[in-house]
Amino acid sequence: MPIPFFGTIFLLVLFIGTFVSCTEGAPRAFFVFGDSLVDNGNNNYLLTSARADSPPYGIDYPTHRPTGRFSNGFNIPDLISQELGAEATLPYLDPELNGDKLLVGANFASAGIGILNDTGIQFANIIRISTQLQNFEQYQARVSALIGEEQTERLVNGALVLITLGGNDYVNNYFFTPVSARRLQYNLQDFSVYIISEYRKILMRLYDLGARRVLVTGSGPLGCVPSSLASRSVNGECAEEPQRASAIFNPLLVQMIQGLNQELGSDIFVAANAMEMQTNFITNPQAFVDDLNLSSVLYHLPTELFDQLLSQLPPLALQKLQQGKSDILDDFELLTDGVDNQRKRKRYLNFEEEWKNLYEARWPAFGWRSKNFKSKSSARSANEKEAECESANDWQQMYWEAHLQNCLDTTAEFALFPSFHGRISEMEVPESILNYIDHRGHISRFTCDYSKFAYHCQQFGSYGRHLRLPNVLCVEETCLLLRNARLESLELQWIKSDEHVEGLCKLISQNYRSLKSIKFMHCKFTVSSLDAICDLLCMHSPQALGMQHFSIKTSSFLENNFQSLPAGLISLLSSGRSLSSLCLSDNHLPRHFARKVFDTLVDASSSITVLDLSENNIAGWLSHFKYKNRSTESSGTYNSLKSLKELNLRNCNLQMDDVDCLRYALVHIPNLEQLDLSDNPIETSGIRCLIPYFKETSHKYFPLVELKLESCELTCFGVCELLEALSSLRKPLNFLSIGGNSLGSEIGTALGKFLCGGIQALDIEDIGLGSSGFMRAGQEIVTETKLHSINISKNRGGIETARFLSKLFSYAPDLSTVNAKYNFMPKESLSILSSAVKAAKGKLEHLDLRGNIMCGQQVHLSELAEFQTNGFSILELSSSPALNEPYDDDP
Repeated sequence: MPIPFFGTIFLLVLFIGTFVSCTEGAPRAFFVFGDSLVDNGNNNYLLTSARADSPPYGIDYPTHRPTGRFSNGFNIPDLISQELGAEATLPYLDPELNGDKLLVGANFASAGIGILNDTGIQFANIIRISTQLQNFEQYQARVSALIGEEQTERLVNGALVLITLGGNDYVNNYFFTPVSARRLQYNLQDFSVYIISEYRKILMRLYDLGARRVLVTGSGPLGCVPSSLASRSVNGECAEEPQRASAIFNPLLVQMIQGLNQELGSDIFVAANAMEMQTNFITNPQAFVDDLNLSSVLYHLPTELFDQLLSQLPPLALQKLQQGKSDILDDFELLTDGVDNQRKRKRYLNFEEEWKNLYEARWPAFGWRSKNFKSKSSARSANEKEAECESANDWQQMYWEAHLQNCLDTTAEFALFPSFHGRISEMEVPESILNYIDHRGHISRFTCDYSKFAYHCQQFGSYGRHLRLPNVLCVEETCLLLRNARLESLELQWIKSDEHVEGLCKLISQNYRSLKSIKFMHCKFTVSSLDAICDLLCMHSPQALGMQHFSIKTSSFLENNFQSLPAGLISLLSSGRSLSSLCLSDNHLPRHFARKVFDTLVDASSSITVLDLSENNIAGWLSHFKYKNRSTESSGTYNSLKSLKELNLRNCNLQMDDVDCLRYALVHIPNLEQLDLSDNPIETSGIRCLIPYFKETSHKYFPLVELKLESCELTCFGVCELLEALSSLRKPLNFLSIGGNSLGSEIGTALGKFLCGGIQALDIEDIGLGSSGFMRAGQEIVTETKLHSINISKNRGGIETARFLSKLFSYAPDLSTVNAKYNFMPKESLSILSSAVKAAKGKLEHLDLRGNIMCGQQVHLSELAEFQTNGFSILELSSSPALNEPYDDDP
């Protein structure tokens, strides 16, 4: 059946409203000719397949029942009648069209017809345009019998006439089959010229019958109608050839009508270029939204049209449309009382979905799902998607915040030039960024303010929650530009001068009620500058939420011989009850600085949960605890960091003695859950210092769930002792990482036993297992494990790697992620792994086999078929470069 394009209905109505708004007195009569776009029920009286007498047609009509209109509710003639202030015209075949109702006008349209008589022949019995004009003659005879010929002529001459033809001549004739008779007869240009010439004859006949005010609508984007999308579209985009047909037909129609009016000496016919209206609305939406109150019209569009509109709008237009949603649900209010409210509910969620799509299209690297996950999500139920939207982030806020950050970054780049001496607010935002928010490039048509940095701060500053500012933007002018922001976190870069600190302090004061996190990168501090910042954070804490995260990374202190901590920092650490994480990483801190930080936190019984002192040379920083603990143990009283759950001491040049002292410091951290000692040369003797601690707590409450000992120069014997001690814990670790230590194949036996002890995630990357190590580990797996994730990459195990994984799959039903890169696995490994995956029927979601020998060989698709879960691939398998290709390591 014909599937008309309704996407331009609301625009046509606006155009028509202007066309008829100047009428005075009683409503003029209204006559309608054409196809399914304007048929309001004539085909219901015919034996034809082109009928709209079943749901979902009419679902939004006042009666909520099909009426013969090819619409969910009202169609174009209905809306025009409302503009005329008249009752809706009846179908000409309606038995009720008699008496005074004849004076209102009549609808002669019939779905499926076109300009040509051979259009729509597949629908059999329809009222072709020639017959519609004959019916118009018959109508005039009936009215003449009622009011006389002179009055009838006056009624017809003063009536508004709407005629809509042409779309079906393409969709249901020229393009109806891949090889149609008309396509063999004409190319697209010549066919368009031909039907325009035939259309001219129809309009002249209409003129001869007395029509003097005729609105002639062109075709909408024919490549976007559902039938074109279903039959001709490849990836869901509008079909190219029907789109080209619209682009040819509409200008020819306008040209023909202009010539016809010149010939008649009067503007009898008015052309409505529906294609151009649609294009203008999509490419220049602000022109409509700013000048006309379209919200009420747009929100009453059918759901599928509203969804289609949203998917085509650039961010600025979507923003304007959403701001006008006066009757859309606020926030997450749940309404279920009726179809209308359910539709509003869905449209709220659709806005969120469109913002999410825009965000991920513009910043794909920061999308929160992988492509595989997106594919899986598309198969989920509507209820699951709705629940996901409700629990997800505010994508609109995320989009404009990221956009604002882009503007800040580019502005900072230009402001850093020595030649820049102007105002930051007057700087131009690059065209490359403007094109994202109005991707058709029409922003310059509206106002030059759009190109100014100040405009973007004013319009989108309120979406700023988490921003990054370099030193050049830490000035008073930036504070003024971002006055609408409610910053929750700030990342500051390259702060070096008093001017930068002064600007930063103003920004902190401006956002003290919402600011919860502050991070410094590549900064240089004096004692006075650090005191000023910390004092300000402490001063506002009673009235504000309080600083929760404080971080200084890859920075330096100009006075690096601190005899004591800066007073401001001491105040922040000791009085900041809300402080939950402290990071002082890679700042060239001496050991006494780290010691004083830790002592201050302990003495204040701080509520901190995360402490990161990584990348500092602080060997010996805990030596006093070994002796301090002896006195406190005898008294039984000592302060502690009961809330501390994560301690990061990676790459701090810690030695065996430091680990021994850490063992005593752990008494003050009774609830520690995560400990990272990676990249420290603690050696086996160092790890043996911790083993007594593990054994002492083996029958007590042991909170530690994550231990990282990567690249610590450990040996096989030391790790075997460690694994034995950890296996004795009443509550096993969740995660252990011992990668980067040269342990050799002998560790395989201990690892196999450890895997059966309750560990959930294990990282043993590059420990030198080799094929024999994997074999030994596999032999020890004899009971079901709780393993969820494992990293065995870079162990050069060859085919024994595949055999180990094969056995692991059968004993680890919860295993979801496996990293087995660079293990020299040959092609035969695929068959071993595929059989194991199929037999296990587990929860495996990701199997990474990149960098193995098989990657450089041809792999048949049938060999990959088994690596699927719920129909989606779980295998990551990339090709390695050919051996004879030159290697280029130039970045």
